[in-house]
Formats: sequence, structure tokens, C-alpha cells
Amino acid sequence: MNLLFLKTSYGGVYPSFETALVNGFKSHATVLEKPLRSFKHPVHLEQFCYQHRIDWIFMLVGNEIKEAFYPSFVEDRLPPLAVWFTEDPYLLQSSKMILPLAKLVFTVELSVVSTYEKVSKGSVVHLPLGFDPSSYFPPKKNGQSTYDLCFVGYPYPNRVKLLELICSKQPIQVAVAGPWQKDQLPKQAEHIATWLPPKETGALYRRSKVVLNTYRPATLKENESVLTGQSINNRTFEIAACQSFQLTEWKPDIHTFFQKESLSTFSTHNQCLEAIQCALSNETWRNKVALAGYETVSNRDSFQKRADRIVKEMSSHLLK
Repeated sequence: MNLLFLKTSYGGVYPSFETALVNGFKSHATVLEKPLRSFKHPVHLEQFCYQHRIDWIFMLVGNEIKEAFYPSFVEDRLPPLAVWFTEDPYLLQSSKMILPLAKLVFTVELSVVSTYEKVSKGSVVHLPLGFDPSSYFPPKKNGQSTYDLCFVGYPYPNRVKLLELICSKQPIQVAVAGPWQKDQLPKQAEHIATWLPPKETGALYRRSKVVLNTYRPATLKENESVLTGQSINNRTFEIAACQSFQLTEWKPDIHTFFQKESLSTFSTHNQCLEAIQCALSNETWRNKVALAGYETVSNRDSFQKRADRIVKEMSSHLLK
């Protein structure tokens, strides 16, 4: 199989996602990587695919495909397109514009599957993001914890409020990474960095007794959908892959992927505070949960496994 991987212009974690996926695809196919923006006109993309005998085009997110390219996909002047919508449900309207172009649709969000199936002419598959083992892996034996709790992410209002509450109730060492301003941070929290690359994020998880995982609010004006997400995020797998104790906001599909013994969940602020206190006061239990989380994801949720699944779906589609 010859696969064209169209790279997005998204920054942040996306280059690392793409690198991990490309490495996974290479065990199944010959992969050519090109930035989507390098094709100025549809005919250039058509000529490239013909010249290199491309069997599939793959990309993440998809909303950067310009409208001028739509007919080339719809009229099958290009190889079949597979898109992994990794920002769902927050970019729902943009994603729905791309659905008619794709023969295979993957989404990280369970709540949008039924909506997509009504619009898409291809197959729709719920597929969560995975982890990259080169960045997210267990600590060395006898590794020492630097922080009681850490959080990595954007300072959405719900997160600012929760961290302020945690720090006001418990005298613990807290590390925060992300574009937080001084007035958003609790006074006793240490601001590690505005941006942490994946390898450094993994290192921070391994140095923390508790890793907090929360979600972007559905009500933000930037969201294109008011749907409340049902599905877990990539951090759920990354934290577990570091064999770190994970305290995560509850989501409806979480126990599809994790047993109760492999992470700790909360739905209210009081539950969060109680879980932190319990985890910090019981090292044996904390380590047992962290190990169970690692054993859950280690052989199942890497980007290599996600690439395996995507290629399997591609192969099945070609046989139809």
C-alpha cells in the first residue's frame, strides 16, 4: 500500500502525533509525507497521487482542506481519503463539512458517531488517540517524586477554579504546565513552562504522585458544538503509560477502556479533593492503581496499535 500522509499546520502536540502515526504506518505501507499547504491547486495533488500510485490519503483533523479541493475527492479524481477527527466534539461544524469527502472517518468522540453516520458516505469508526512510547513510559525503579500533584493543559475557567480550590484546601506541592497567567495560578503552584514537549510532559508525569486530568468545557464560545463530550482524551492513555497515578474527570465511556482499579475518577470538586487526600496518604494503593493503569494500556493503546487499526479498516474498505 502507498499512503500519502497530509500533514496539518497545527502546532502543539500535533507534530508528535503525526510522527508517531507515520512510524506506525511504515510497518504496513510505503508512506509519503507532504504538508497539505504544499498543494496550491487540486490538480497538483491529483498529479502527485497519480505519479506515486497513492492508494490512500490520510490526515488528522481535516478542516484545513480548502473548498476548491472538494470536487476532486467527491468525484473520485483522488485516491480515497481517511480523516481522523481528533478535535471532536469541539469542531463539529467544520468536521461535518469534510465528511462527504472521506471514505473512512475516525473520531475520538463517541457522541458524534451517530450524527456522522447520517452525513457520511463512508464508514465511521470511534477511535481514541493513543500514546507514543518514546515519550510516555514508566519511571526507573526507585524514582523519586518531585511533586504531590501536577496538571498539564490550557487554563480553562473550570481548571483555574479547581486548582485554586485544591491548593486552598491542601498544603501540597503542585506543578502546572501550560499558558497560564500569573493571576490564574494558585500562589503556591509552581509554573513549570508555558509549553512542555511530549518527552518533558512524560517526565513530569513520572515525577508526580498524582496527575490530574480534566476536560475543556462544552460551553466555551470558541466551540462549534454544544455537545458534551462522552469520551476520554489522549492524556488518559499518556498518563497511564507513564505508570503514574491518574485522577481524571469522569466520562461516560471511561470504563470501556479502563477498569475501576486502574485509575481514580471524580465528578465533583469534593470527590476530587477526597481522591487526592486518599492517594497521597496511601502510597501502596497509589502505586497499585498506577501499575494497573500501565498494564491496561501498554500493549493496547500505543499509536502503533492505532495505525494497525486504521490500516486494517483501509484494507477492508478496498475489498468491498
